[in-house]
Parts: sequence; C-alpha cells; structure tokens
Amino acid sequence: MRFMRGLAAMVLVCSVGRAQEEGNAKAEAQVKAAIVFAKKNGKDKLLEATNLPNGQFHVKKGDDLYLFAYNLQGICVAHGAKIQLVGLNRFDAKDPDGKYYVREFIHNAKAKGSGWTTYKYPDPKNGKVELKTTFAAIHDDMIICAGAYKE
Repeated sequence: MRFMRGLAAMVLVCSVGRAQEEGNAKAEAQVKAAIVFAKKNGKDKLLEATNLPNGQFHVKKGDDLYLFAYNLQGICVAHGAKIQLVGLNRFDAKDPDGKYYVREFIHNAKAKGSGWTTYKYPDPKNGKVELKTTFAAIHDDMIICAGAYKE
C-alpha cells in the first residue's frame, strides 16, 4: 500500500513538473514570437497586439499566458492582462516577499540577452497571488516578457 501511495505521489510530482516545463516553454515561445512579430511589423504594432483585448499577445479568456513589456527604465509599455499598468514606472515593483522582479527582468535581459525570474504575482485565471516564472528578452529598447504560473 505504501508503495502505491509513493508511486501516486511520484506520478503527481512528475506531471506537475511536466506541466510547468510546458508552461515555461510556451512563455519562452511567446516572447520569441513577439520579437519576430516586432521585427516584421514594428514596435507600435507589437504594443497594439499586446494591449488590445483582441490582440494576438493579449490574455485569452480562461488562459493565463500573456505578453508584457517594459522599457529599459522599468516603465510598462505593454501589458496583455492589466492595461492599467501601461505607462507606470514599475522599476521598484516588489512581490509579496519583497523581490524586485522588474529589476531582475531588466538585469537578466541586459546582461545575458534573456533570462528567467521567479516571483509571486496574481494569476488572471483566478486572481490569486501565485508563484510565476517569467522569461524576459531584450529587443531594441524593450524587455519583452511572458510567464507561466506554477501548478
């Protein structure tokens, strides 16, 4: 019986881990697709495709994957889930644990071209603050981001 419980726990952990890996892969793919889109259509079209509710990079109903972008000073220039953040300087934004996640997006992208940041943020599917891992990459004068919420 213990073996079966242990096996069930292992299967659960593996499927949660696999779901997180899939979410991270989708987030990274969305950022890369956004950069291709920006190169082809320009920065203004990318911002529009992110900010407009029917835009290609805006959150879809029942989903939690969306694009967001900052300039190099931490001002939000696009947000696919919370349009009210656009125009705000979020450089000093902290999660509930005090982590300066926007600073980390900018640092990782400027230092390495891209990188991952884990922090806590409200999930648009349920409004609850959850652990999120975000992929951020630099393109021109923007840090383009998308993240996956941990299961």
